[in-house]
Amino acid sequence: CAAAMNTKTFLMSVLGDEGAYCIWANRLSDDRKIQKFYPDVDALIHAAHTLDNDGYDVYFALGTFTEAGSRTANNVLQLKAFFLDLDCGPTKEYPTQRDAFIALRGFCKQANLPRPTIVNSGRGVHVYWPLTEAVSRETWTPIAERLKLLCKKHGLKTDPVVTADAARVLRVPGTHNYKDNPPNPVEVVGSLSDP
Repeated sequence: CAAAMNTKTFLMSVLGDEGAYCIWANRLSDDRKIQKFYPDVDALIHAAHTLDNDGYDVYFALGTFTEAGSRTANNVLQLKAFFLDLDCGPTKEYPTQRDAFIALRGFCKQANLPRPTIVNSGRGVHVYWPLTEAVSRETWTPIAERLKLLCKKHGLKTDPVVTADAARVLRVPGTHNYKDNPPNPVEVVGSLSDP
């Protein structure tokens, strides 16, 4: 199906090609939490859709891991994207996703950054700058720290913990955000330049 292709294309663009892949999921209805590791992106996507169908909010780790079973920054083998989390809602930094897009567009222009890939997280906005090839955590971390400082300098209100966390999880496109009823779809909306 087109959504699965979209999810796979997206994940392949932001995930390294070596190491174990990780999903973290939680279900609000019974407070169940699951963390599992997978050998490849196809297995990760299959698990994400299965958990989504069972009512879980599903997240994927941005790093790949040397040892399956440990989602810690020290165990991260590769990263292939830089990322931001923009919270949107009446009590959040940006009242609407549109406000977040406008702020992000201004930030990219001021900081002279390329257009990112955008994911509608069901409420907020996840922002990704995929790399052409995966890098080590040691290479990635200082650049992610600089991105965090750029956001602060230019007034982009991001969740600062997310930006330089090599073991961070973000929502899987093609699943749902179950914080609302009915649940909101999580989907790749394209790049910032798209309408």
